[in-house]
Amino acid sequence: MVECSKVNRCNFTYVIGNAIIIPAYDEQHIPKEDMSDYNEGQLIKYLISAPTMRVPLDVSTTVNAYLAFRAIILAVHNHNKKAAGTDKIRSVLCPGLGTAVGLMPKVRCANQMLQAFETYELGQHNKRICPEHLIIVSDDHEDMSLFGQTRDYNKKELERIESLPDPPRD
Repeated sequence: MVECSKVNRCNFTYVIGNAIIIPAYDEQHIPKEDMSDYNEGQLIKYLISAPTMRVPLDVSTTVNAYLAFRAIILAVHNHNKKAAGTDKIRSVLCPGLGTAVGLMPKVRCANQMLQAFETYELGQHNKRICPEHLIIVSDDHEDMSLFGQTRDYNKKELERIESLPDPPRD
């Protein structure tokens, strides 16, 4: 996560796979509107920006939604390590990343966001975090970027990959 106070706003590019958390309002300008119909009546305190593309383009066969949501999860973890009590982020509202301008199919985006959540929030998918072979990374990338389309697997290759042991976790 990049801290807003450390960003030179004229020379900084938000890169895919990074996120920034900024306050949604300052203490002198707290919204006075009735928010009871939104977010369980709670003000949204922070905005998290996590790009899915550098410029508007088709990202439908990329893993950019995964990278952006991974960045959001890691930014929230980092924020919460430093935040006190009510300043901690307890929930995140997130649109379908890359599904509008980026043309990513909604089901592919949902799968990529789920993969990021399971990996970085639930601690699953050890092979993704610490792969023993490059083919695991390549296949994982292809599986996420083409989710919802058919993929022809070489049966022996698939059996070999599935038989690989999980690397040890610290």
